[in-house]
Amino acid sequence: MKECPICKGINEKEGSLSFLEVDKTIPLIIDYYLCSCSFMYYRFDNISKSYFENNKYLNRNTGSGADISFDIKRLNNSYLNIRKYLSNCESLLDVGCNNGTFLKIIKEKSENLKLYGSDLEIDSNKIQELTKEGINVLKTINIVDFGVLFDFVSINHVLEHVDDISGFIDQLNNVITSSGKIYIEVPDASRYLDYYFQPYSFFDLEHINHFNIENLELLLNSKGFKVIEKHTIELDMSINIKYPAIGVLIEKCNNSVFQPSLNVNFLKKKLIDYIKISNDELNKYSYREKLDGKVIFGVGANTLRTIGLLNKDIKNVKYFVDNNSVFHGRLVNGIPIKSSSYLIQDNDCPDVIIFSKLYFDEIKNDLINKGFKGHIYSFFKVF
Repeated sequence: MKECPICKGINEKEGSLSFLEVDKTIPLIIDYYLCSCSFMYYRFDNISKSYFENNKYLNRNTGSGADISFDIKRLNNSYLNIRKYLSNCESLLDVGCNNGTFLKIIKEKSENLKLYGSDLEIDSNKIQELTKEGINVLKTINIVDFGVLFDFVSINHVLEHVDDISGFIDQLNNVITSSGKIYIEVPDASRYLDYYFQPYSFFDLEHINHFNIENLELLLNSKGFKVIEKHTIELDMSINIKYPAIGVLIEKCNNSVFQPSLNVNFLKKKLIDYIKISNDELNKYSYREKLDGKVIFGVGANTLRTIGLLNKDIKNVKYFVDNNSVFHGRLVNGIPIKSSSYLIQDNDCPDVIIFSKLYFDEIKNDLINKGFKGHIYSFFKVF
């Protein structure tokens, strides 16, 4: 039983996810909950430790590192959603600023703003670089540490990661001026089914909160904020695959009562149907033979979740390969993680299996261009 972080309702688990983990020999089992307010969430023991050991943002130049072209496009579109509100602002804080790309975009457009950023994982070299550009960054998740009141706060794809969302929103009340504005952008769980491309693809280990416009507005209103502008957003994940998101512009209010405008049962059903379709597709591949002697490319969520949910026997997998150097030399279920260079030089030319539909073509073409002569297969196609 869990208490919903938004409406405080008590919920029983809806189901479970299973993730293999780097440097672990048994999978991480996560129970997820779907509340009557249509909010889906999961919490698990040692959530912070697991997040930092496994999350895809460890390498700030990969994943959603805010330096790749798709992220730069996303952040430029976020700027367009807020620019009309910045003309009367003196200060702006970007929470979870990553490498500072969004702050640099704003600086180019609004030079008079005093810019601040916070991020728990940003390194000292990046902080120094941003400081030289006149951007004040702290390595923290406690935004009150700045000791400053801000005219504008941006929270761009951060809230889905936050364990204590109630306490986080309370902090916003303490750092925003009475007339200040806040922009929040999160994945839109109400459209996961509409943008389906791979089983459970939107259920990252790091995304522990799954919002729709209804429960997000309920959360914000319960904390003394009202939504003054809404944006339905479609993000590029690759050339062919899109990601649904929502953006809201909010401000403080004294006495506003949230009135649901949508059928929460309909929103719940959309998530339940997404889960069912994910399970149905996974069941199609449950017959797969053991992956003996093959190389598995990638130790990201799609790979480790798919293997975990199918309970695949991987004890005789030759090795894993990942382009993220922070994983090289580490293990998954006792199986080593190598670099793509190691694979290219492997004289056995083993078969390579890719579990990611999102990056399959990109990975395959990259390996071929580097001279790999073996066979490359998608797990989700017959081989």
